[in-house]
Amino acid sequence: MAETEHFRIGCSLRKVALPQDQDKRHYLYGRTQRLKKRLPKIDDHPKNLDPWLRLHLFAQRAEEQYADS
Repeated sequence: MAETEHFRIGCSLRKVALPQDQDKRHYLYGRTQRLKKRLPKIDDHPKNLDPWLRLHLFAQRAEEQYADS
């Protein structure tokens, strides 16, 4: 479970491989680099997306969408 300023998110995600498409991979790296500003210990160029990282990327996106509305 992750809790942000506006959301409490629970999930049961599994580890997944990074996309093969270079554009999608670079987009994902951009998201992890932004997340690294808040969580400095994460790898901003991960080899796969573990459940913990997926959850935090989802929470970051939810907060960004909330801020835009």
